[in-house]
Amino acid sequence: MVTYEGKDFNYSIEEREQFYNSILKDRPFYSVVIKTCDRTEIYYESYCSENDFNTVAHLFGLTSGIESPLLGETEIFNQVKNAYFKAISANRVSKLLHSLFQRSFYVGKIVRSQTKISYGAISHSYATLKIIKNYFDDFSKLNITIIGVNKLNEDVLKYFNKYGARQIYLGNRTYEKAVSLGRIYNARVFKLDNLRDILSKTDVLISATSAPHTIVREEDLNINRQMLIIDLAVPYDVDQKVRTLKNIVYYDVHDLENIVKESLRSREEEKLKAKEIVLYETDKYLRNIYKGKSIES
Repeated sequence: MVTYEGKDFNYSIEEREQFYNSILKDRPFYSVVIKTCDRTEIYYESYCSENDFNTVAHLFGLTSGIESPLLGETEIFNQVKNAYFKAISANRVSKLLHSLFQRSFYVGKIVRSQTKISYGAISHSYATLKIIKNYFDDFSKLNITIIGVNKLNEDVLKYFNKYGARQIYLGNRTYEKAVSLGRIYNARVFKLDNLRDILSKTDVLISATSAPHTIVREEDLNINRQMLIIDLAVPYDVDQKVRTLKNIVYYDVHDLENIVKESLRSREEEKLKAKEIVLYETDKYLRNIYKGKSIES
């Protein structure tokens, strides 16, 4: 049957790297190696069938997102698939490994379609997108302003590009950093000296800087213009007086954290349903393998 060995996020990066190097030195020919930021694993054919169930259930759980530190995340599905394709290109995938991995992709899709294990916002950037989508259906008509150059805002920019946002303004204390990021995501870069002018035509403002002081003051805003503000900075980037303005809808980082916590709580509830599917599909797969039958989706 197939055996797997691995070290996941419970081990240090050094331990995982050491394990990976040992795999490369003594790797069975027919094998698939999965290496991500959270884990290093190898699956290979073995004469021992004692751990068949655990191996199959683990791989099915992996593609389903229930083995990840961030429950229900979807990137692991593609990472497993890429590892499988890489092994195929090296002619290292046997008929049995092919059957196992193909079935794991089927199970991963079943789990995500029959449960809500991957639903909800589990990052600040996605929670930001979720809030905006609650207020606006068409991103292409919005004037969106982002203040700050960092990983969080870059993730937000990726989402905006994906959902068709066309008019994005990007400002930053260091203008050159904004230019570099703006070029990648087709954002119009501005200097913070021109912030008031940019805000006069802004529908959605997202600010996430590390500044120790207020960036957006009450007098910078047109009190007659409706605006959605998402302030992700600690301390706040936006003058807290704007919370009282009737045309302003304001969210801070604590509001987003509550959205993320609620999503994770919901995913934990869905994990039990996902595990039931994984165990059922594992048993079904092994019964067919032991009988010598091929698995059909």
